[in-house]
Amino acid sequence: DIDWANDGKRFLTGSGDSTIKLWDASSYKEIAKYAGHKDHILCVKFRPDGGQIASASQDGTVNFWDPKSSKVLHSISSKIKSYIY
Repeated sequence: DIDWANDGKRFLTGSGDSTIKLWDASSYKEIAKYAGHKDHILCVKFRPDGGQIASASQDGTVNFWDPKSSKVLHSISSKIKSYIY
């Protein structure tokens, strides 16, 4: 999955290796990497103001990240793994 920041200067990608990456849109260089899921990433989104990142994984969790520290701020779990998209 991919999501562009509102400013158009950065974008997020989610992948099968269970990580989220933040990229610089002008250089296409990786800025940050977010690791904390246990299965591939289904969806990544910036909060409209860019203050948080949300990710949903096949592991049944939705994580909310601090984009500056790359740390999980909060996590929501589902008992049904395939339910979260």
